[in-house]
Amino acid sequence: YKELKGYALNTPEVENACCEFDTDTLRPTYHLMIGVPGVSNAFAISQRLGLDPSIIARARDLISDEGAQFEELVASIEKSHQEAKRVREEINALQVETEKARTKLAAQEIQLEDKRQQILDQAKAEAGQLYAKAEEEVEQLLADLKEKIEQDAGHRITSDARGQIRKARENIAGQRQKDRLVRHAGQALLAEDIQPGQHYDAPALGLSGTVEDYPDNKGNVVLRSGQMQVTVPATALTWPEKKSESGKQKRPAVKPKENVTKITGSKHYQMGTELMLLGRKVEDALLELDNFLDDAVLTGLTTVRIVHGKGTGALRSAVGDYLARDQRVASFRLGGQGESGDGVTVVELN
Repeated sequence: YKELKGYALNTPEVENACCEFDTDTLRPTYHLMIGVPGVSNAFAISQRLGLDPSIIARARDLISDEGAQFEELVASIEKSHQEAKRVREEINALQVETEKARTKLAAQEIQLEDKRQQILDQAKAEAGQLYAKAEEEVEQLLADLKEKIEQDAGHRITSDARGQIRKARENIAGQRQKDRLVRHAGQALLAEDIQPGQHYDAPALGLSGTVEDYPDNKGNVVLRSGQMQVTVPATALTWPEKKSESGKQKRPAVKPKENVTKITGSKHYQMGTELMLLGRKVEDALLELDNFLDDAVLTGLTTVRIVHGKGTGALRSAVGDYLARDQRVASFRLGGQGESGDGVTVVELN
């Protein structure tokens, strides 16, 4: 009755309630809706049961306009309530799906991190294997060359063989340098940390030795390692490992590009920039030339002179052919005016 529904709407202590009814199945859903007045489904039920439409129409006409409007209002309220219920259910379903997606994403992130770590571990293992293999190849090559030399004392090591050894050693040295730079990261020194007579490491060179004096005005120091002296920036030195572990103050690590400025050893004081080959046989001269170029590169020379004389030109041609194939040589030319002319070859080194 609309009077009861109106009474509940206008009385604070009273509230409407209804049980939801499915007009499609003509069955109650047993869902209690508090605060919503029930809708009369008499016409819908009668129509579904097959009552004469004229009777239903006559019954509608007998209902007052006020009663009809009230029923329409109640029906609208119930429809809004059902729509709100549907929206809440959709929101709840979306929240459940969102939580499932979040859980799945977290699991995928864990899997990706595990996969990334596996790739890193595999890469490290492969790098270690390549490193070990390169060392084995160098050792085997050196052993083979040593055996050949022992079998034939007069046998000359060719420039190509020396190049192979040098290249392999450079590859291994490069890998070792990277390892040292990582291992010594954070242990670099400042110029004021250097004390003469103290022992330091030079990770970029793979050397350790004693500093001769305080840093000069450019911040460089002389590090003596055995018979070799190395001039390096003070910031390229680090404490030896045992001092770093005992709590020495750490400084920012030296970058790989901070290279050594000058290397001097005992040969630097004994050799000049000129090699005298006058009177040598071609084979002996080329062997001597190869050793001379090794020493020149080691001591940091950039320009040297090879004195071979003019003569028949055989020695000059052999020297030129050798220099053209040598990777240590940037360029070479015959001597000009005031440089002994064709009797001398001037070589620029890499």
